[in-house]
Amino acid sequence: MTRLHRLAAVFAASTGMIASATAAEPALAPAGFRTIGKSHVRPCPPGVPGYPSPYLPSSPLSPVDPNRPIDPNRPVDPSRPTDPNQPTDPNRPTDPNQPLNLPPAVPPTPSPFSDNSNLMAESQARGTGASDTLLPTVNGDLIGGGLIAGPLPVRVGPTGQITQPVLVRLPNGQLVNVGGNQGTFRPADELFRSAGRGAAAPGVNAVTTGLFPPPGTTFDAAYARSVAQIPQIVRGAFKVTENDSPRPMTRAYFSYYFYDQVGNPYGDPRIPRISVHQQIFGYEKAFWDGRASVGIRLPYNQLVGGRFYNDTSLGDITLTSKYALYDDKETGSLLSAGLLLTVPTGSRPFSSTITGDSVYGTLIQPFVGYIYRRGDFYAQGFNSFVFPTDNNDITLYTNDIQLGYILYEAPGRTLSRVVPTMEAHLNVPLNNRGNDYVNDTTHFPDQLTLLGGLQFLFKDKAGLGISTGAPVTGPRLYSLQATVQFNYWF
Repeated sequence: MTRLHRLAAVFAASTGMIASATAAEPALAPAGFRTIGKSHVRPCPPGVPGYPSPYLPSSPLSPVDPNRPIDPNRPVDPSRPTDPNQPTDPNRPTDPNQPLNLPPAVPPTPSPFSDNSNLMAESQARGTGASDTLLPTVNGDLIGGGLIAGPLPVRVGPTGQITQPVLVRLPNGQLVNVGGNQGTFRPADELFRSAGRGAAAPGVNAVTTGLFPPPGTTFDAAYARSVAQIPQIVRGAFKVTENDSPRPMTRAYFSYYFYDQVGNPYGDPRIPRISVHQQIFGYEKAFWDGRASVGIRLPYNQLVGGRFYNDTSLGDITLTSKYALYDDKETGSLLSAGLLLTVPTGSRPFSSTITGDSVYGTLIQPFVGYIYRRGDFYAQGFNSFVFPTDNNDITLYTNDIQLGYILYEAPGRTLSRVVPTMEAHLNVPLNNRGNDYVNDTTHFPDQLTLLGGLQFLFKDKAGLGISTGAPVTGPRLYSLQATVQFNYWF
């Protein structure tokens, strides 16, 4: 065979092998790939339908169910060649021990509050933090129990004797004059029974002072509208609203109340100005994870009337109890109920100078309290009934509400919160509500009192509140009220 014949035979054999290999190739490329000519397969670029499409390592040309997850721990077939033309992630190392080539971290942008801390980051969600439940306590408004007939204003001359007639009724009903101008002429010292009262010194002009009837007697009924009507301050701050909250809590507290021109609309115009100072010492202890509490209040009262009448004494002890029926931890809203008992532990300075009866019973006071909270605004209050065990005392209905807005808040700081408040207090007697001073031992008018105040919270633990206001309906028991309250929460 010539050289030319041998070259033709080699060419024919090579052509047959290529044709066989070409016929063995699939007609279509797998999903997610495209063909170049007949023997090259390339991945479809992003944006082309079918890109990307997973494939099995063992069969590079067979499509895979896209719902079937790929096991990252499955080893790669070493016999499968790597396509040099397939792009790879430059951040993914081929060596598993080689760290990722990540871009450098960008430092966070400093907050505009970085110098003084971010108050929004520090504060907790409204109604959820421990300090957030420490809303201001309600100030209260009630000076004491109902009004009772007190001393009669009389004139005392320079010689220490009463200069006007005063009729008293003996137990047998007989009327006796213990004053001057007619009948018996009695020295004032025998009838005055309170410190600060007494006859004028010799040579001094006649003065007005308070006169009580001799023991076992009463003033004649004709003096019913002339005697001073004195509130029973011995009851102290027995009303549930006095420096209290519907929420059970553990705290020690102190309250100071000042009432000016007490009982001014009642009695003889010669009755001088009377003011009342009250200090209340209290403690409350919460239990059952803050759902219930018990407490105690002790009042200390001073009635100041110059030479007319003065009285200083401890008042009746009040025992308190509360239970939270509903407590929304997210908003701070709450519904509670409880009971107060005011027991007659204080001394009664006098009985009614007209009827001769005294008021010496226990006060039973069930109540319902509530807190409604929405963001920085809240409303809280009480509804209660006061039931006395003494028939001579007053049955009272009370309705009280406080509105407040958290004007400033910085948890954990020295000044943690500032809250302005407004309060309305309605007291409605259910008996003895008229002006029957002759037959009623004690009486009380319908009264609506409005108060405005400011409350401060320090270090999320101590609260200081101040308020002032006055009754807006008459006859008014007093002309002005001022209150200072302190609370320390444990």
